[in-house]
Amino acid sequence: MKGLIRLLLVAGILFIFSACNKATLSMGKSLSEKPSHSNRTYSYIMGYYELGETNQALCEQGSISRVEIKRGFLDSVIHIIAGGIVTSRTQEIYCE
Repeated sequence: MKGLIRLLLVAGILFIFSACNKATLSMGKSLSEKPSHSNRTYSYIMGYYELGETNQALCEQGSISRVEIKRGFLDSVIHIIAGGIVTSRTQEIYCE
């Protein structure tokens, strides 16, 4: 019984941390270390369809230099609680 509980605990921890990822789209040289815009987007049915309007990021002083799309711990918790129906991601936009 202890072995089964330990196996389920390890599998749960690996599942939670395997869902954390980050994708970086680099369009140019980034001058700032802090993001100019940061928001959370939601989608449903395992991320195939956007929920609500698509957010558009505009940089006043120039063009977008980098976009980071992250799924962190909180995003994974939302995904697990909703059973994969609703998925969230955090977007950070860096301007030149």
